[in-house]
Amino acid sequence: MMTKTQGENTNGIQNAPKRWVFIILIVLVILELFALLVLVAIWRDQRDEQLEPTQQQMCYPRVKLNKVDDDTDCPEGHVSKFDEAKNETTCCGKLSEVLNLILNKNVFDRYNSKINPEIRTYNPEAFNCKAANPDLSVTRLTLAQDKKSVPVDSAHKLYWESDPSLSKISGLRYLVEDGQVFVEQTEIYHILLQLKLNMSKTTSVLDEKIRHKVHFISDSGASAVLLEDVTSPCTMRSHSATEKASVVEAVFRLKYGDRLYVTTTHPESILTDPHNSHFSIYRV
Repeated sequence: MMTKTQGENTNGIQNAPKRWVFIILIVLVILELFALLVLVAIWRDQRDEQLEPTQQQMCYPRVKLNKVDDDTDCPEGHVSKFDEAKNETTCCGKLSEVLNLILNKNVFDRYNSKINPEIRTYNPEAFNCKAANPDLSVTRLTLAQDKKSVPVDSAHKLYWESDPSLSKISGLRYLVEDGQVFVEQTEIYHILLQLKLNMSKTTSVLDEKIRHKVHFISDSGASAVLLEDVTSPCTMRSHSATEKASVVEAVFRLKYGDRLYVTTTHPESILTDPHNSHFSIYRV
């Protein structure tokens, strides 16, 4: 006859496999749930990739994509390939990105070319314009071709061609020997100075500023700077620009006896084309 203790031990031994089976089933269910979550995540990633719009790959010569000629690498995100048949390096990428690079390259080249200057001179005759008031004449002086600039302090005074029509304009007179515009009539004048620079001809050090100034001397001898433009050649060269148009303008009341003249720190870099560099005075 079995005792009570022996019966409990026997029941415990018989229930042990059932407990392990139950634990194993729980572990398997947990593993299956984890695997299901992983599969769902992978499925969603693959679905998103398939739903994304696909673009055709396009290859284009590297020299026609880079803004700077000495760039030897393709733009970031593009694959470089060498075409042995054409003996040139091409950059391959998405069609939209390559087209965007081509557009930026063309705009950059046109913006910095001499054929397409940054600022075009307004020509009223091209639009068949007529002055509403004949007294609103324009004094337009272009750089003198036969007279070099002269040093003035740390800059150089620019000389201008004597405008034949200047003598017909009431209120202004150009002093050829002094390179100054003499005011003969007290009026309000609009002054505009436009100088275009070729940065490759700048001979000074990189940290020196390029300055253009319109100077004022009153009848009493007092002097001042009416207009000024300051450019850093280091900044210009960092943007790979070869030319820059410097334009300053404002309206002033000038009195009889006042004089105006222009100075620059880099006369060697100024383009002498009259459409690019001129000194204009409009009587308001």
